Amino acid sequence: AIVTDSYTGRTARYVAAFRGRYPVLAICYYERTIRLLALSYGVFPLYQERTRTSREYLFNGLNHLMEQHLINRDDLIAYLGGGFGEGKGTTFLEINRVGEVLDNFDHYTLPNMEDTEA
Repeated sequence: AIVTDSYTGRTARYVAAFRGRYPVLAICYYERTIRLLALSYGVFPLYQERTRTSREYLFNGLNHLMEQHLINRDDLIAYLGGGFGEGKGTTFLEINRVGEVLDNFDHYTLPNMEDTEA
């Protein structure tokens, strides 16, 4: 599966436009984005509360997707993410197994500035 966090839904729509064989699962913290993505072919939007860090957001999002039976621990996912908020855009791509991300949550880091402690 392809998993993306989304503020505007732009990345999810761009990826889904290629009509690939894998679903695009968009984790959204903005309800308007969910409504817009619900109209997009191949995109499955899910609402999730915004968290303090991107790492928590990914961890909670993966758990939510597993509860919905959209992914399982053995699935290989491509995660496209970036900074929270408008205009930040997608800045990285990571490919991992769901179980590895969840098992290594304590020392798993994402390459963005949101997770740095001040």
